[in-house]
Amino acid sequence: MFLIKEGKIIFPVKVTFTLLVVSAFFIVSYAHNTKITHLHQQCELISKTAATLFTFSLDKALPINENIEGMIMATNGDVNGFENIIPAFIPQTPSIMCIQLAPKGKQSQFFPQMPEDKIIPDLYNSPYTKKFSYFAEINRKSYLSGPYFFDKNEPILILQDPVFLRTKKIQGEFWGFCTAYIKINDLFDQDTLNYLNYSSPPCSYKLYKFDPYDDKEVLLSSNTDEELIEPVITRFNVKESSWALYVVPKNGWYSHSRLFIISIILFFTCVIISILIGFLVTTKDRNENLEKLTFMDSLTDLYNARKFTLLLRQY
Repeated sequence: MFLIKEGKIIFPVKVTFTLLVVSAFFIVSYAHNTKITHLHQQCELISKTAATLFTFSLDKALPINENIEGMIMATNGDVNGFENIIPAFIPQTPSIMCIQLAPKGKQSQFFPQMPEDKIIPDLYNSPYTKKFSYFAEINRKSYLSGPYFFDKNEPILILQDPVFLRTKKIQGEFWGFCTAYIKINDLFDQDTLNYLNYSSPPCSYKLYKFDPYDDKEVLLSSNTDEELIEPVITRFNVKESSWALYVVPKNGWYSHSRLFIISIILFFTCVIISILIGFLVTTKDRNENLEKLTFMDSLTDLYNARKFTLLLRQY
């Protein structure tokens, strides 16, 4: 074969093939890394936007406590007749399962009526809310804790708003809590949940809330059961609670099959170009050998009579 000389592939073919393979490797690596970087930037933007949407969904459910807190302050803690007022707020926020009024942390009224085994009678003694009740009173901040599972598999968040009455005291007199029980399954509207499915590129996500006791991540919402590989993570806080949104492209960061096909195509391209280079080199060598055999004497290595005659004709 013209590419083989003395049982070995000719040197120009070896050099050409090596250079082409090395160049192809760097081109593929650069293109691959550039695509991954661009895809990562897209997912970061999508993740931050989605986190904002989730935060907005949470914020829509939370102000109901602030409204009721304002009414309690306006009546100086007198909640008689609230059974006719509070139920009007609940239909506006479908995720609210129940509103509980708890003077000094003790159960007083709850709307709508719920089985007592699903309502915390004493917020300061319940393992669910004890820690946050003290934090809320001392820090004068609202705390969103959970998820908890009071009713089989339906996860519940508990929002505790401390209420302080206007008195002569500088900080006001602590009245108790306005507590909202929030159904996570109804918390996020469909547009928010569909955003990641129809984004560009479409993304798989998992929304976690950090457990308040052991700081472990608790899954609240997801559109996939598969493990997310190298996700983009966006963390955000809502009412002193920590959340994390994990996002990856639905089709993965890269396609192994596509990368394999491109590599095979480039490999055969390198082989074909190397063969062409080898053919050109051997053709040139063959032409030079033919010219040498035609115009030079094999013994003296000098030009022969045929060459001499050709030169005379030229001049």
